[in-house]
Amino acid sequence: MTPITRAAAVLAASTVAGGLLAAGSPSQAATRPTLPAWSCSYQVAQVPTGTALDVLSGPGIGNRAVGSLGSTGRRIPGACRSTHGWRQVKAPNGRTGWVLAKNLRPVRSSHHRALRCAYQVTRVRPGSHLRVRTGPGTGYRIIGRLHKSDGRAAGACRSAHGWRQVKAPNGRTGWSSTRYLRGIPGNGPAR
Repeated sequence: MTPITRAAAVLAASTVAGGLLAAGSPSQAATRPTLPAWSCSYQVAQVPTGTALDVLSGPGIGNRAVGSLGSTGRRIPGACRSTHGWRQVKAPNGRTGWVLAKNLRPVRSSHHRALRCAYQVTRVRPGSHLRVRTGPGTGYRIIGRLHKSDGRAAGACRSAHGWRQVKAPNGRTGWSSTRYLRGIPGNGPAR
């Protein structure tokens, strides 16, 4: 790739990103994921007791350490999806970084929340619907729909960074944006 072609590609990428100029080559800018919803939890696995797992500034061994994770059994918030074998996590020092996904064991209880609260769909256009997805984000597959006319929908009482687990009329449990769900006070759990 010539310097002029590379500069044009970087300039085009910065225009698409809303004026934010990404460092590195255009291929690196295209593969860097956005910050995830921290809706999954993990524990350190396959690391000897008494040692620590480095949390790196990017997905790759060549990045600098920004924190560490000990094998203490502590829950670590992180992204539900990995990127090329790396998973984005939040280190105990509050910094966001990356670790090899094979060194993390999912803690399932945080991902599958009890659906004890009731919600109604709100802020959708007439005749439209709210999508129910397999995970907390727009990049996940659609598995159901909620309409205003459906009435109450069962959902998790706590949200995870703007997303809430809900049960769609087709019986499948997935995630919907909290922006379009209004809690029904005093009605108890939905069915």
